[in-house]
Amino acid sequence: MKKEDILTDLHCHILPGIDDGAADLSVTRALLEEEKRQGVTQIAFTPHFYADMKSKKDFMKDRYQAAVSAAPVLEELGIEWSAGAEVRLVSELLDMNLENLVYVDTKYFLLEWPFNQYPIWGDEVVDKLLKADITPIFAHIERYDWFFHHPDTLAEYIEEGCLCQVNSSTVLRNHTGKAVLDLIKNGYVHLICSDAHNMDKRPPTLLPAFEKIEKELGRSYAEELMTNADDIFHGRPVTPRTPGTKKKKFHLFG
Repeated sequence: MKKEDILTDLHCHILPGIDDGAADLSVTRALLEEEKRQGVTQIAFTPHFYADMKSKKDFMKDRYQAAVSAAPVLEELGIEWSAGAEVRLVSELLDMNLENLVYVDTKYFLLEWPFNQYPIWGDEVVDKLLKADITPIFAHIERYDWFFHHPDTLAEYIEEGCLCQVNSSTVLRNHTGKAVLDLIKNGYVHLICSDAHNMDKRPPTLLPAFEKIEKELGRSYAEELMTNADDIFHGRPVTPRTPGTKKKKFHLFG
C-alpha cells in the first residue's frame, strides 16, 4: 500500500446507539480511532433500515441525532464523513420513495438482500432503483448463498448497472479468502468495506484486507477497488469490472 492511497469505508455501523453496531459514543470513538489508525480518511455511516419495522421519518431523525453526537470525534480525528443506510430488501420498499435513503448527495443505494433466499420482489425493487437513476450496491454479497448457486443472475444484475460489496473480514478469513479473491478477479466485486460493528468481534479491518488483495492479486485490483469507493463517496460515476463470459459457481459464507 502507498502513503497516498485513499481508504474509504462505505459500509459500517459506527454511529452510536442506532442499531446493532456501536452501543454508545465510547465504542464509536474506539472504532473511529481504529479506522484512522488504518489510514481511513472517508467514512459513510450506514445504519440498518428496516422499512417493515420503522418509519423512514423516525430513521432519518435517529440517524441525524447519532451523527450529531459523533461529529466532534470526527472533527477531532480529521475524518470526512457522509451518511446513507443499509436498507433491508422488504416488500414495503415498493411503495416508498427511496431517493433520500441513498448516500447523501449521490445516486448510490446500499441494499441488503435476505440471506439464503431470493424474494419475489427483488427484481421489482432493483428495477425501481435503476429506473430512478439510482445505482444499487448489494451489501456483503458473500452472505447470499442463493446468488452463488445462480451466478448468471448475479452477473445480469451487474451488467444492468448494480455494484457488489464484500466485507473486509471475509477477505481475511482462511476459509473464505481465496473464494473472495476469485470473486474480485472474476468481476463480481466492486467494493471492499469494513461493516464494522464493535471492537471485539467485528472491528474495522479495511487496511489489512487491501494489503492482502494487493499481495495476492496485484496493485491494479487494489487501486480499482479504492478508486470505486472514493468515486461513490463523492457521487461520481463508476464503471465496474463485469463478470466474464464463463459464470463460475461459488459457495461461501461471510
